Amino acid sequence: MKIDGIRSIEQSGLDKYSVYSTHVSGECRQIPSSQPRKRLAYVIGVMFTGAACQNLYAALPESGFIYQLKNRQADLCVATTGATGAPVKVGECSGANSQRFTILNKGGGNFTVKTVPETGSCLAIQEGVAPNGAPILVQANCGGTPALSKQWRLVEKANGMQLVSAASGQCMVASGGVGAALVQGVCQDRADQLFTVTKFERSSTVPSESGQWSAPIELGGVVASSATLLPNGKILFWSGTGTHSFHQTGVYNTYTGTFDPATLQVSIKNEFTGHEMFCPGSVMTADGRVLVVGGGGDLPIRNHVTSYDYLSGRWYREANLAIPRWYNSATILGDGSVFSIGGDGAGGAEYADKEKSAEIWTPSTLGTGGVTGGSWRYLPNTGEPEWTGGEGAARHQYYRKVYLSTAGKLLELAPSPIMRWHSTAGDGATTVAARRMDADNPGMVDGYAQGGTTVYFEQDRVLLAGGAAAFGDEDPSKVEADVPAYNKSYIVDLATGKASSTSPMHFPRYQANGVVLPDGQVMVVGGVSRSLLFNDQKALMAPELYNPTSQRWSVLAPMNKPRIYHSTAVLLPDGRVWAAGGGQCGTCSVNQTNAEIYSPPYLFINGIRPSITAAPQEVKYGNGFQVNVSSDTNIDRFVLIRLGVTTHITNTDQRLVKLSHVGGNGTFTLAAPQNGNVAPPGYYMLFAINGRGQPSIAKMVRVA
Repeated sequence: MKIDGIRSIEQSGLDKYSVYSTHVSGECRQIPSSQPRKRLAYVIGVMFTGAACQNLYAALPESGFIYQLKNRQADLCVATTGATGAPVKVGECSGANSQRFTILNKGGGNFTVKTVPETGSCLAIQEGVAPNGAPILVQANCGGTPALSKQWRLVEKANGMQLVSAASGQCMVASGGVGAALVQGVCQDRADQLFTVTKFERSSTVPSESGQWSAPIELGGVVASSATLLPNGKILFWSGTGTHSFHQTGVYNTYTGTFDPATLQVSIKNEFTGHEMFCPGSVMTADGRVLVVGGGGDLPIRNHVTSYDYLSGRWYREANLAIPRWYNSATILGDGSVFSIGGDGAGGAEYADKEKSAEIWTPSTLGTGGVTGGSWRYLPNTGEPEWTGGEGAARHQYYRKVYLSTAGKLLELAPSPIMRWHSTAGDGATTVAARRMDADNPGMVDGYAQGGTTVYFEQDRVLLAGGAAAFGDEDPSKVEADVPAYNKSYIVDLATGKASSTSPMHFPRYQANGVVLPDGQVMVVGGVSRSLLFNDQKALMAPELYNPTSQRWSVLAPMNKPRIYHSTAVLLPDGRVWAAGGGQCGTCSVNQTNAEIYSPPYLFINGIRPSITAAPQEVKYGNGFQVNVSSDTNIDRFVLIRLGVTTHITNTDQRLVKLSHVGGNGTFTLAAPQNGNVAPPGYYMLFAINGRGQPSIAKMVRVA
């Protein structure tokens, strides 16, 4: 079906537009809102013959809605590069404000293409200059009825739109690759003159629609490549043996830091934990410790495990892994034990390929120093059934995404498309659950989703978004270092072990972080559009928000700094999102030793946020507990969100758990989760959410 236009039909909510199609009969007919529209692109159409399509232009929004212009030949986006008079160029599509435009109807089939944020400037040609080959410029004073040199006609072609100057009659042309100027040229049906015009559903300059970012906050020169929110409300983060580097031979330290969101205070320490806590598995234990499982550094010490106690502010040694490993994953189970699998090993015949199998940790009581005990049990019969040995570029062993279902089963859902059940009984066992089918190629098995984002957002539901067929490489000359990322997304059902496709992201993303918000939506932050590691040239500046109810993505306000490989993102108790890190490559130019804090749209809703005035510090499985809430409107729901440790975009800890409740007038009785499979033991943020969608500031609650 060819989509020809958009008409505004609602003024509230995400679903503001219905799509209209020109059919063979010439009729212009609305697609029913009940019909699935997840694969539809939103474009501005211009050629309508049906009577019902008349005045379609008049229905386009006059302000507040943002569009991206992408050239079909270059596969690059139109971008402004400076102040008034500066040439307009094309660049890697990132969602930055420099690539966002408001398209306004000026009547007579003409439009202005205004820059974002609103400054009164727009894309224009220079009057009095021979048009052929002349540059497209940013010009001021585009309000009201501007000169024809500042107006464009949008002409629909089979494969895109031409932007035709209302003054010269010539077309906008992308003259080359990244950084090439847009110029005028005689209109021809060529790809360098064709653009896709995509609507972002939210304005980047209206906080109540797309949120707002803080200014960058320095983190003492440390790249936060691992991070977690602690039960005391502070953030713990760390890098490697260097503040922004790793793998210094013979050095057994790690640079760590804490960040206080309330005061913005940063404290940095160089901790000598006996190993480098870089590229480890990581998880938060039932008692609130941060468990760091394995990690890089010298080969002989990749079996080391450490834990951080937030009460004492100290790191402790734990029992060594049975098998040395790094780039492994870690998942907490319903009884508080920890499952770890995959990664690379330490070499040597005695460990050959043993990291392909899992092991499980039984926790110990925190000691006062030295090795605190606990134990790891190797599970030799777990592994990688149906592995063919041809997945080297994907490095499928890295950060295998393993999640606990409410039935107590463990499902590995990525990066391999062969999804697997893992059992921890006896010597363990692994069986194939299902094959993830390709959303873009029906009937075909999906490719590897290395570097894909996974988030547990609802009971037994995990969102899988993006990724690439290759892990990438530190050497940019290698083929696997520049493989296109995906924008496709899936919902994985942990109860059945099957995946179903949902709407794709606006941007393909590799190594993006995912955060579940109190309202149940999922925010995906940063990443790059190809499998690049220490390179931010294709960084994505605009986060996206997935709405599970509408199954649609929307583009949010762009960040200040790129968040690429080795970046992190963490939900804060006040409902904001802390994003940090990226790079950690020594003397390279892409190290981000800073953080920035995002305030989601729900923090800009008119009205007073609810406030939890009383809640227990600990709740027991299966029991009811009382919560008091002050609110100027009804309380709609309560949710728990588990504190999680994130590194290399992997955070299997975080999960949203909905709680049933009764009561009112400020006093509510909530039902605690039934068991540890529904909500693994540990610390959670308890949010109350009112009927306007505003979350309270969370109370920390331990579930046991």
